[in-house]
Amino acid sequence: MEVSIQEQGSFDRILTVRIPSQRVDQLLDGKVKELAAAAHIPGFRRGKAPLSMVASRFGSELARETAEELIEATLPDAIVQNNLRPVARPAVQIGPVLRGQDFTYSAALQIFPDFLPTGCKGIPLLRLVPQHQESEVEEVLQNIREEHATYESTPGHAAQTGDRIVADIDFFVDGEPRPEGNIHNYTVELKSGVINPEIESQLLGCVSGEARTITTTLPADFHDLNLSGKTAEYRCRVTDVQQRLLAELDDALAVKMGIQEGGLEKLKEIIRERTREQGDNLAKDNFKQQILLSLANANPIEVPSQMVELDLAGLVDREKQERKRQGREKEPLDEAQLRRTLTPLAVERTRLGLIIGALSRQEGIAPTEEAVEERLNALTAPYGDQGEGIKTWLRQQPERMEEIRGEVLEQAVLQWVEANGSVTEESIAFDKLYERAMAIQQSLRLPAAPAAPAIAAAE
Repeated sequence: MEVSIQEQGSFDRILTVRIPSQRVDQLLDGKVKELAAAAHIPGFRRGKAPLSMVASRFGSELARETAEELIEATLPDAIVQNNLRPVARPAVQIGPVLRGQDFTYSAALQIFPDFLPTGCKGIPLLRLVPQHQESEVEEVLQNIREEHATYESTPGHAAQTGDRIVADIDFFVDGEPRPEGNIHNYTVELKSGVINPEIESQLLGCVSGEARTITTTLPADFHDLNLSGKTAEYRCRVTDVQQRLLAELDDALAVKMGIQEGGLEKLKEIIRERTREQGDNLAKDNFKQQILLSLANANPIEVPSQMVELDLAGLVDREKQERKRQGREKEPLDEAQLRRTLTPLAVERTRLGLIIGALSRQEGIAPTEEAVEERLNALTAPYGDQGEGIKTWLRQQPERMEEIRGEVLEQAVLQWVEANGSVTEESIAFDKLYERAMAIQQSLRLPAAPAAPAIAAAE
């Protein structure tokens, strides 16, 4: 067997493998004899047809099977002997299989980058320690009051932000009536950002029974493009103003949030606990992102396109599954645009995965079975009595277990970087911590941090 390698760029390789004719003929002869013993050819008893007739009649099938067997027997050795680490299964192109001639095939593949990570020791790291204020609890309580607000018709009340008005609206463009745009008994919530700010500002202060004309310029993306940029009038006859009444801050509100015992004080306690939990998670995530960003900046390596494509396919599939979970699978999806959006994320994830893998090999870091078991326990703990069954099922899923071991390996590498880094601590307010988390994630082009600071108050 002769092997030659053609390099095409940083990662692309083409292996050309030539197998001597003697080996080809030997394999062909054996296959012809096997086929002749079993083939049924008209005019001959089974196994009695001439070998030359069998070879002629089943030539294409014999050639295909011979090529497949030769490739299966030689390609792995060719890859190993040349110290190649393929990213994915090679794409093989075969030449003709002919008696008395060498058999040649080529295999196109991409290899993993071969590099030694640098800048992994002595990294200055800042551990942020969240400091919580009672104002955070008050902010969440205010959000809860707004979510449970009621609306009450109030004659003579001047509409304010957050109130609702009910109106009959006639639509005019450049002074001409446009009946197709008329709306009757229309409810508008005066909540900043819900409707056009220019329209909202002109509705503030109106009272029930008032007639008010709102003038605006129709936007460029107005649904009827023929009207874009023209002056529009919404002639409103306000029939009702409904004042928003925030929910009372009392034990009854706690019951609405699912708290049956302990009342308002229990609600506040739960909010404090979840605020602390969210702060701790944000701080841990921020610390992790610092390490990843430092490793990425110190090792700006190229990444194989096949690896990026594999990760991108997973991200796209995850987005589709999320849309399905939300009941949005029938909504139009521009997959090409989605891929463009997710590609930078896939590149960064791939780069970091390669750096972590190289660092683990360089420093002899490996996931222990105890750590893998701890991770399995953490994943299955929320399922209670069903946890053991789920854990057994996970162990039977090779791909999922590989992902779990990858997560454990990443954690082990991060712990090594921390142990070999220079760590200082700094106290920080919760809202500032969230801003830091968002900034570093944008630097890495990783998914956004959890929303802050509103927290679901109760189960």
